[in-house]
Amino acid sequence: MPTYIGLAPSRIDLWHSPYYWWWMYLKLNKQYDETCRNAGKGPCSDLYKDFGDVRPEGDDAFFAWWGPRGELHGRLFQERTVMPKAKVLKSKDDWTPIMGRYPCVVIAVDLHMGIRAAEKMIADELPRHFNKQQGRTPMPLRFSTARYKLSDYGRESIFRNCYLAYIALYDAVEKYGAVAKIPAKDFSTRLKRIDLSGNQDAQELYEKAVELIEWVGKGSFPGPPLKEFEDWEQKFDELVRETGEAIHYMD
Repeated sequence: MPTYIGLAPSRIDLWHSPYYWWWMYLKLNKQYDETCRNAGKGPCSDLYKDFGDVRPEGDDAFFAWWGPRGELHGRLFQERTVMPKAKVLKSKDDWTPIMGRYPCVVIAVDLHMGIRAAEKMIADELPRHFNKQQGRTPMPLRFSTARYKLSDYGRESIFRNCYLAYIALYDAVEKYGAVAKIPAKDFSTRLKRIDLSGNQDAQELYEKAVELIEWVGKGSFPGPPLKEFEDWEQKFDELVRETGEAIHYMD
């Protein structure tokens, strides 16, 4: 039976990270658990090459897996770039083929103005070229270069409630065959053990958790990968292969 991994008060902020829930749901995927128990051999062997063994438990287990600065498995979700520094274009010939295929923007600034005025001009103009949700990927969604991308943003509170409902009802579903078949008294007792925020249907939360667990086993969260991800991923891989440029991670 899956067990709920509690968080110390100092780790409560993890509940607000979709990547933390990606990791938590992967721990619940039976096929991935089987692969972990066989040291990477099993139905999720390809995914294991990237995510590794996610079975360790404890308040610091996620950080040990992620890396102190995200330099371990956190890299899977970081944006990648082949152009880590800004480039000064002195003529039109400085616009290279790689820049033509990469999502770049050129902003001309009059150097006669003061540096603060120039910085403000750039700061005012640059956001117009981004289509992002605050606190998420720093690139337009369709141009995300992360190895693994959130297929939808959703709400972390939903991820948490679905997880709790799954943990509370899992073994009863295994016994009775479905949430609807769990005896009312047993069902009520189980829900009293968890803290579901809001007035939400436990059966719907459980069924949603099953979907989330299925998708993480396929390398996507919290749903199927978006088509634009696939298109840009292919373009980015071709760009790196053709140019031989080194990939850098954007912290």
